[in-house]
Amino acid sequence: MILVGATGELGGRVVRQLLGRGAAVHCLVRPRTADGNLTALGAQIARGDLTNVASLRLACAGVDTVVSTATAITRLLTGDGGPSIREVDGVGMAALVDIAQAAGATRFVYLSYAGVDAGLGFPLERAKLATELRLRASSMRVTIVRPAAYQEIHFGPVGRFDLVAGKVAVIGRGALTTSPRSSRSSRSSRRRRASSSSGDPKRSAATRRSPSPSEPSAAS
Repeated sequence: MILVGATGELGGRVVRQLLGRGAAVHCLVRPRTADGNLTALGAQIARGDLTNVASLRLACAGVDTVVSTATAITRLLTGDGGPSIREVDGVGMAALVDIAQAAGATRFVYLSYAGVDAGLGFPLERAKLATELRLRASSMRVTIVRPAAYQEIHFGPVGRFDLVAGKVAVIGRGALTTSPRSSRSSRSSRRRRASSSSGDPKRSAATRRSPSPSEPSAAS
């Protein structure tokens, strides 16, 4: 088994769970990235990168199962730079799927995300959906996991919602009101308008449009 993305938060947790169950785990780790404590935990390290096809072929040789939690989005959100979403989540993941299948892997576990099929057109959305389709068209047994994002990302500086600093970044003009009080007020106002227009027959009759002189009447 090889795990791609083992140095990330979720990938590291998956490695520990697998090793705790006695599984033999190889981890694909980028050449210039420290392996953390993966070696100390008992994992085998395979140096490679999703953007390096030759390294993927070496890493997948003789592998039965591939688990991928890797994505470029975390590094990009934190400002660390590196390869783009297209290079990692798009082209790189497509290469991993094809190479794993060609190497004889029979199972592939892939981390997507909840709402990936919302049709918003984001680069990560397009890349993840393309990988899902590629996996479903493969001959491998496929497990696609669609979790929600970490709360640490949603409610942290990376997610533009910095609770510690008491700041939140708003995309756009900030004209949309989302407070519960104003939402209740808006709903009450709509109910009052609906009630006033439908509850008084005289008012409803008075507001009906009379035909203009140029329009034919019902009698004619």
